[in-house]
Amino acid sequence: MFADVRFVVERLQARNESFDYTTFVSDGEPALDRGLGDCLRLLQGLGIPLAVSTNGSLLSQDDVRQDLTQADRVSVKDDTVRHNTWRRIDRPRGDLSLVDVLNGVLQFSREFEGELDTETMLVEGLNDSADELSPLAAFLEHVKPLRAYLAVPTRPSTVEGVRIPPDDALVRAFE
Repeated sequence: MFADVRFVVERLQARNESFDYTTFVSDGEPALDRGLGDCLRLLQGLGIPLAVSTNGSLLSQDDVRQDLTQADRVSVKDDTVRHNTWRRIDRPRGDLSLVDVLNGVLQFSREFEGELDTETMLVEGLNDSADELSPLAAFLEHVKPLRAYLAVPTRPSTVEGVRIPPDDALVRAFE
């Protein structure tokens, strides 16, 4: 893997093509890979900033937080701070605890010295009301992300009725 990444980086540099990060995303959760920290440490030698996009579900674990501190930038998904809404939007495994997830995000935000972003997927009728957004905004104030991104569903969902919130809800969320 390292040789493949180094090869691509060298080719891009030889053509004077710029890129901002080598980013770890997956069809799932990158932090589930027990080798993530080793990969990040290895790739640091290339001198390219490293980014990881995570759903935050494992940030309550010391080893996961330690692995992610090897990145220059981490983006954490935070859709809600309410248990029932979290279950409906993110559909986590039954043994995951939202309290543990949120505490892990807060702890990571205090430990991480790189750029921390959050991403919130807004879904019409689920987390786009003032009652949902106010406590989330209060939580994000404690997290203190460098950037707090808002996203809307753009791909067809496997769940019936998932829609983009109306414009007024998007403005409310932005505010």
